[in-house]
Amino acid sequence: MPKEIQDPKDFGKLALGAGQITIVWKEDLAKVKARVGSYLYTCKMPFEMVEKFLSGFKGQVKEINKRPEQGVKIKKSRKRKAKQVSEDQEASDVSQEASK
Repeated sequence: MPKEIQDPKDFGKLALGAGQITIVWKEDLAKVKARVGSYLYTCKMPFEMVEKFLSGFKGQVKEINKRPEQGVKIKKSRKRKAKQVSEDQEASDVSQEASK
């Protein structure tokens, strides 16, 4: 089981012994993982703290996914998709009727 460290400063001290860290970018936070010995330590921190942490880290960095743009939050809405589908269906129905 991984151990989650709440304080990024404590995590930074622990992660100095890691050869590689892994970063998983989320919408508003990044989850940083470091394997030290037989333990996996994780810490959730804002993007700015990750950049400061990476500037002092000398090991290898592995990023799982791309960093999202700051200030742009992606909201998933089923209503929008349903509305777009119905508009597309109406357009195809109109074109089919026109072709008859």
